[in-house]
Amino acid sequence: MQKIEQSKSLTEQTHDILLNAICSGEFEPGERLNQDEIAARLNVSRQPVNSAISMLKANGFVQDTGRRGVVVSQISPDQFQSIYEFRSAVEPFAIRLAHERKPADAEPRALAMLNPYSPSKSLISLS
Repeated sequence: MQKIEQSKSLTEQTHDILLNAICSGEFEPGERLNQDEIAARLNVSRQPVNSAISMLKANGFVQDTGRRGVVVSQISPDQFQSIYEFRSAVEPFAIRLAHERKPADAEPRALAMLNPYSPSKSLISLS
Protein backbone atom coordinates (compact mmCIF):
# COMPACT_ATOMS: atom_id res chain seq x y z
CA MET A 1 0.00 0.00 0.00
CA GLN A 2 1.26 3.44 -0.91
CA LYS A 3 1.57 6.18 1.70
CA ILE A 4 -0.40 9.37 1.22
CA GLU A 5 1.93 12.14 0.19
CA GLN A 6 1.04 15.54 1.51
CA SER A 7 1.23 17.88 -1.43
CA LYS A 8 1.90 21.56 -1.08
CA SER A 9 -0.98 23.99 -0.89
CA LEU A 10 -1.71 26.35 -3.78
CA THR A 11 -0.27 29.18 -1.70
CA GLU A 12 2.98 27.27 -1.09
CA GLN A 13 3.24 26.29 -4.75
CA THR A 14 2.57 29.89 -5.82
CA HIS A 15 5.15 31.17 -3.33
CA ASP A 16 7.78 28.72 -4.62
CA ILE A 17 7.11 29.66 -8.25
CA LEU A 18 7.28 33.40 -7.52
CA LEU A 19 10.42 33.03 -5.40
CA ASN A 20 12.11 31.04 -8.17
CA ALA A 21 11.05 33.67 -10.72
CA ILE A 22 12.52 36.42 -8.54
CA CYS A 23 15.76 34.54 -7.84
CA SER A 24 16.22 33.56 -11.49
CA GLY A 25 15.70 37.12 -12.71
CA GLU A 26 12.41 36.44 -14.49
CA PHE A 27 11.04 39.25 -12.30
CA GLU A 28 13.61 42.01 -12.09
CA PRO A 29 14.24 44.26 -9.09
CA GLY A 30 11.77 47.16 -9.14
CA GLU A 31 9.33 45.29 -11.39
CA ARG A 32 5.69 45.60 -10.35
CA LEU A 33 3.90 42.32 -9.61
CA ASN A 34 0.37 42.30 -11.00
CA GLN A 35 -1.70 39.82 -9.00
CA ASP A 36 -4.31 39.38 -11.75
CA GLU A 37 -1.66 38.57 -14.36
CA ILE A 38 0.17 36.16 -12.05
CA ALA A 39 -3.09 34.43 -11.13
CA ALA A 40 -3.98 34.03 -14.81
CA ARG A 41 -0.50 32.71 -15.70
CA LEU A 42 -0.60 30.17 -12.86
CA ASN A 43 -4.27 29.33 -13.41
CA VAL A 44 -5.20 30.05 -9.77
CA SER A 45 -7.41 32.60 -8.07
CA ARG A 46 -5.99 35.82 -6.61
CA GLN A 47 -6.16 34.47 -3.04
CA PRO A 48 -3.09 32.15 -3.23
CA VAL A 49 -1.21 34.85 -5.15
CA ASN A 50 -2.05 37.43 -2.49
CA SER A 51 -1.01 35.04 0.30
CA ALA A 52 2.23 34.13 -1.48
CA ILE A 53 3.05 37.80 -2.00
CA SER A 54 2.47 38.41 1.73
CA MET A 55 4.97 35.64 2.50
CA LEU A 56 7.46 37.17 0.07
CA LYS A 57 6.94 40.58 1.73
CA ALA A 58 7.61 39.10 5.16
CA ASN A 59 10.91 37.70 3.85
CA GLY A 60 11.92 40.91 2.09
CA PHE A 61 11.71 39.65 -1.50
CA VAL A 62 8.99 42.14 -2.44
CA GLN A 63 7.90 45.44 -0.97
CA ASP A 64 4.68 47.40 -0.93
CA THR A 65 5.19 50.81 -2.49
CA GLY A 66 1.72 52.19 -1.88
CA ARG A 67 0.24 53.48 -5.15
CA ARG A 68 2.54 51.39 -7.37
CA GLY A 69 1.55 48.22 -5.55
CA VAL A 70 4.03 45.45 -4.87
CA VAL A 71 7.45 45.48 -6.51
CA VAL A 72 10.38 43.09 -6.44
CA SER A 73 13.02 44.16 -3.93
CA GLN A 74 16.67 44.54 -4.71
CA ILE A 75 18.38 41.39 -3.47
CA SER A 76 21.53 42.29 -1.64
CA PRO A 77 24.65 40.17 -2.10
CA ASP A 78 24.19 38.97 1.50
CA GLN A 79 20.60 37.84 0.83
CA PHE A 80 21.68 36.14 -2.37
CA GLN A 81 24.46 34.31 -0.51
CA SER A 82 22.04 33.29 2.27
CA ILE A 83 19.55 31.89 -0.24
CA TYR A 84 22.12 29.70 -1.90
CA GLU A 85 23.70 28.60 1.37
CA PHE A 86 20.26 27.53 2.54
CA ARG A 87 19.49 25.76 -0.73
CA SER A 88 22.85 23.99 -0.75
CA ALA A 89 22.10 22.67 2.74
CA VAL A 90 18.46 21.71 2.20
CA GLU A 91 18.38 20.35 -1.35
CA PRO A 92 20.84 17.46 -0.83
CA PHE A 93 18.81 16.43 2.22
CA ALA A 94 15.59 16.55 0.18
CA ILE A 95 17.15 14.46 -2.57
CA ARG A 96 18.37 11.89 -0.05
CA LEU A 97 14.88 11.65 1.49
CA ALA A 98 13.25 11.32 -1.92
CA HIS A 99 15.70 8.57 -2.83
CA GLU A 100 15.06 6.69 0.42
CA ARG A 101 11.28 6.94 -0.03
CA LYS A 102 11.02 6.21 -3.75
CA PRO A 103 8.78 3.31 -4.78
CA ALA A 104 10.49 0.04 -5.68
CA ASP A 105 9.47 0.38 -9.33
CA ALA A 106 10.67 3.99 -9.71
CA GLU A 107 13.90 3.21 -11.58
CA PRO A 108 12.39 0.90 -14.24
CA ARG A 109 9.52 3.37 -14.75
CA ALA A 110 11.94 6.29 -15.15
CA LEU A 111 14.10 4.34 -17.61
CA ALA A 112 11.01 3.37 -19.58
CA MET A 113 10.01 7.03 -19.83
CA LEU A 114 13.46 7.97 -21.08
CA ASN A 115 13.51 5.27 -23.75
CA PRO A 116 11.80 6.70 -26.86
CA TYR A 117 10.99 3.20 -28.09
CA SER A 118 9.46 2.04 -24.84
CA PRO A 119 5.98 0.57 -25.23
CA SER A 120 5.02 2.20 -21.92
CA LYS A 121 5.32 5.65 -23.53
CA SER A 122 2.77 4.83 -26.19
CA LEU A 123 -0.51 6.67 -25.80
CA ILE A 124 -2.32 4.01 -27.79
CA SER A 125 -2.43 0.43 -26.61
CA LEU A 126 -2.12 -2.06 -29.47
CA SER A 127 -3.23 -5.04 -27.41
